[in-house]
Amino acid sequence: MKIAIILSLIIFVSNFQSFGQVQPNDDAIKESIRNLELAEVRAIVERDVDVLSKIWSEDFMVNNPLNHVIHGNHEVLDRVRSGFINYSLFERDIESMMVLDGVVIVMGQEKIMPVGNAYRAGETLYRRYTNIWTLDGDEWRVKARHANIICGN
Repeated sequence: MKIAIILSLIIFVSNFQSFGQVQPNDDAIKESIRNLELAEVRAIVERDVDVLSKIWSEDFMVNNPLNHVIHGNHEVLDRVRSGFINYSLFERDIESMMVLDGVVIVMGQEKIMPVGNAYRAGETLYRRYTNIWTLDGDEWRVKARHANIICGN
């Protein structure tokens, strides 16, 4: 009985010590996601729906700054096509990333300048955001996103 308890304790401690440690490929995954985040920003500014349709999963879910939850990338892509999402400037500052099994959570802040028919066109807005990336086969795609305008903006 004592041996079983000691053995269980050893297994528990060894598993606990490895929990949360950076795995050898975490840096490579983070670098891939950083590049994809930059590609997403560039594609939004350029209104490149072909690139965005590859970055955003088909069942992409967005909690947007207008307090609406949107389901499906087609609805967000339609907003890009119509000019409702249209920015002359889009800067993103990644503050933190967490790599899990097949999931990467990215948090940070954004600075945007909407133009044309976009919501609050002509203003400079600052937002907090979270992107949740999932592995779809061998491709990383944004599965869910939340963005909110920082108060006072």
